Amino acid sequence: MKELEQLYPTLRRSQMGSSGDSRYRIIEGTLKDTGFYNFLFDGSRLVVLLNPDHPFYRELYKPLADGDSSRDQQLRARLELLLLAAARSELVSSSRISSMLLNKHRAEWSNTLATFLNG
Repeated sequence: MKELEQLYPTLRRSQMGSSGDSRYRIIEGTLKDTGFYNFLFDGSRLVVLLNPDHPFYRELYKPLADGDSSRDQQLRARLELLLLAAARSELVSSSRISSMLLNKHRAEWSNTLATFLNG
């Protein structure tokens, strides 16, 4: 998390404020693999990192995030809730399933998603 805070200063606790929404954050940044997302948890904050190089980000998430319509913003918000739920589910499952297996599943899911989107 320290490395991520250096790259994204808004993640620093003093800059996130004291509101309840600071427990969950979604940011974009290059991942070390081809996955659509990864996440970090420091015991109190769950940060989902989205890969802007992934086709799902380019073709769906980014257009929604940049969209001006209220419909685009509603869809983006629901998509973000889906991503937060997926990351949180992985986090909870990590107490029963190895992190390596969860990472492999996420990578396979991301690659399959990219394949479907690329036709």
